[in-house]
Amino acid sequence: MDGTLLDPEGRLSAPTAAILRQLAEGGLRIVLASGRMTARVLPFAESLRLPLDLITYNGAVTLAGGPAAWSAIAVRGIGAEAREAIFSLCRDQGVFLNVYANGRLYGYHSAGDFTWSAHYEKHSGATYTLKSARLEDLPVAGLEKLLVMSHPELRDRLFTEWQSPLSVHCDLTKSNPEYLEFVGKGVSKGAALSTWLEQNRILPAELLAFGDAENDLEMLSLAGLGYAMSNATPGLRANYSRFTRWSHGEDGVAKELCSLYGLPFPVPT
Repeated sequence: MDGTLLDPEGRLSAPTAAILRQLAEGGLRIVLASGRMTARVLPFAESLRLPLDLITYNGAVTLAGGPAAWSAIAVRGIGAEAREAIFSLCRDQGVFLNVYANGRLYGYHSAGDFTWSAHYEKHSGATYTLKSARLEDLPVAGLEKLLVMSHPELRDRLFTEWQSPLSVHCDLTKSNPEYLEFVGKGVSKGAALSTWLEQNRILPAELLAFGDAENDLEMLSLAGLGYAMSNATPGLRANYSRFTRWSHGEDGVAKELCSLYGLPFPVPT
């Protein structure tokens, strides 16, 4: 959603919402797929006032039946070995860690520096249940995903250094320029969508998807028609070839949908 469906201020524009409603009324199934925690996707999903499903935590959780009666149809979290390895690396290298567990958010930094948590709160609107300098204070069960925040140069270095030792326990992916994310083995937006397609007897060739970052690559590759946004990250640009002409600040998803389906772009009133 961030960098794709939402504008640079994290808002869902009226024209984009109108196009999604129009297409849903015409029979299209809509799935919102995000790296965000479920609690930070639900307000957008429910504001659309249309039947849809959700994939959150970069594919760890799939919810169906919304917005009338949400039900979790798949949950694939972080295992104990991955958790312990990532906790130890963050402690030893002094980087800030978000821990997502049982629908709640926790922050950790070994020296108690929670500067990055303020950045995350401003960007996502999320609220921390706890921020601590002690690993013992963090939950050890029900982890949906983990996320390290750092400056892009350090984020890229950590990805390179940690990929080999951690890949046996979990999958690593990049999303926002400052984010390094950790999910269970085989977990991604693309994997979750593949399962969703099978459950709903829809072929991958019938899937249309939009994304802006490396964590969208599996999803875009799965889709019969996938579009990266014009504001896509360098990492996605290096690995994907089909792009919209528009950015998320230009209602790019809505404009591409209008072009594909021959619809007039809604004029805000």
